[in-house]
This record gives sequence, C-alpha cells and structure tokens, in this order.
Amino acid sequence: MPYPGLAIALLIKDLIQSSSIYLCVYYYYFFSSFAGSYTAAEGINVVRQDIAHFISQRDGYPAASDNIVVTSGGAEGIEVSRNCTVH
Repeated sequence: MPYPGLAIALLIKDLIQSSSIYLCVYYYYFFSSFAGSYTAAEGINVVRQDIAHFISQRDGYPAASDNIVVTSGGAEGIEVSRNCTVH
C-alpha cells in the first residue's frame, strides 16, 4: 500500500467524519501526480479553488481562487503578506 496512513484512516472511519476521509482520499489521489515536482508558488490550483468555493458558501460572497495564496504555515503567510505591502 503506497500510503499506510490512508488505510489507518479508513479502518477508524467511525471516529473520523466522512467528509474528512473523503478529502484525504481526494487530495491523496490528486497530489500523487505531483510527486517530485514543483507546484505553483501561490499554491496548488485545486486547493485554492476548493478554498474559494468554501468561502463563497460560508460568506455568501463570491471568492476567486486567483485571489487566494496557500502557504505552508502562518509564518510564511505573514512573510508573503509583508513582502506584498513593502514593495
């Protein structure tokens, strides 16, 4: 099995929300095509699209994936934001 963590998640599915398991499987199969390659600096487009859809549903206001940047953590996000305002 290429990803044992997925098997464990499926075995304990009663303890995890089904939507979380679905997202794990969805992103695992999508990201497996990116193994060893670079991705877009602003984040993987499918993730940004999903975030934009979530924001639109939650807030009732249209969100565009082109306006969303995904970082690897809060510190990096702050640094990216700071660099945008300095230049």
